[in-house]
Amino acid sequence: MKKIVVAVILLSFVYSVSGQGQFAGAKIKPLIGKKFNNDRVLPGLPEYQYKEVTLASDKEDVEQFSTAIFQKGSTYLVLFMLNSDTTTDDYTILDVLVVKHVKKNQRVKAVICRQDKKANIEIVAVTQPGEAEFSQALRAWRFSRDKRRFEIALIKNVDCMNEGDD
Repeated sequence: MKKIVVAVILLSFVYSVSGQGQFAGAKIKPLIGKKFNNDRVLPGLPEYQYKEVTLASDKEDVEQFSTAIFQKGSTYLVLFMLNSDTTTDDYTILDVLVVKHVKKNQRVKAVICRQDKKANIEIVAVTQPGEAEFSQALRAWRFSRDKRRFEIALIKNVDCMNEGDD
């Protein structure tokens, strides 16, 4: 009986650690599940500056996913959102990724990354843009559509387009 109780406690801990919000702090985690209408101000976090919102689905997909990137100093927030009613601009925030300590010469990229030279719109990465068309990822995560959360991704063979970099 004691082993069963320990197993249940351990499974509960693993589930809570590996769920949504795993890469969000206590102040940011409450955004998960909130409605967001793709405006340029985060609900409850007006100090974060809007960077971009990008469609992360094919137009024909039943579920329309988007990513939104906001910045405050060297910290970036990446929201992964779902629009289940395409007649509105209302998105539900599924998960939030907090990326800290991004240097001034680095960029947080979403949707325009590749893995093994194949487009992968689920990847979010930190890159240091250069002259080439693509830059190698320095850090990377992927949004699992099945699990509805961010996960750490291996950076091997992950690169992102240098589109929009000055």
